Amino acid sequence: MVSISSKLLVLVTMAVLLCSVIVNQQYAMDNKQNIEIKTPQTLETQVLGSTGKGTVTKTGPYGNPNSTRKIAIIVGVHPLEANAHRAIIESILNNSKSLKNSYYIYSIDVTENTDDYKNGRINGQQLANKYVVSDIKKNHFELVIDVHSNRGKDTGYKENRFLSVPAKSNKSKSIASKIIKEISWLVYYIPPNGKDPKSPKYVTVPLINSKIPSIVYETYMYEPYGTTLAHANEFIKTVDSIKLK
Repeated sequence: MVSISSKLLVLVTMAVLLCSVIVNQQYAMDNKQNIEIKTPQTLETQVLGSTGKGTVTKTGPYGNPNSTRKIAIIVGVHPLEANAHRAIIESILNNSKSLKNSYYIYSIDVTENTDDYKNGRINGQQLANKYVVSDIKKNHFELVIDVHSNRGKDTGYKENRFLSVPAKSNKSKSIASKIIKEISWLVYYIPPNGKDPKSPKYVTVPLINSKIPSIVYETYMYEPYGTTLAHANEFIKTVDSIKLK
């Protein structure tokens, strides 16, 4: 005969699991929201390309417009990871007046199959490859940061918050190491084969192959937005403070 305490334990366990599912679903819903980049009149927004799959824009310079150290930030490659994109944009806007480097935001707005996990990602990757990569190659950036978020253990990752260099590049890895050294919650991590992200071959790998230092910045999708934003602020300030060469 099952005791009352055992039944209660089962009910409590089911309630905790249900709450976890609801919270994760809510974070996923939050990540579907569109991103709006607020552009001061002193900045230029350029439409790099537009197709039935979506639109790609470039906005900047943020930070110090006279700096010769230019950094490109890529957001929107995977449309369901919007909180990570929103946080990094907000952190650049909030800190723009104090940043020493010059920053340009490349934003991919996927409009076809946005809510479809697989096809939305494919559309974003193709848009980034066609319009972002070619423009970055022409504009002499010292660093490119591709911003993403992940589901952690749900996708087989052992780490939730990390930097990754998806192709051989001593310069890119050196920059990543400098950033990680200053941030306690960030690590260097390469996802295992079969579970590795698919976007690098469209974005960071061709950039690295063109001798442009490039890293992937990954946040945790299911964390509170306040945490994602706080981390983004610390990350951008750290990037701005290190020597890129």
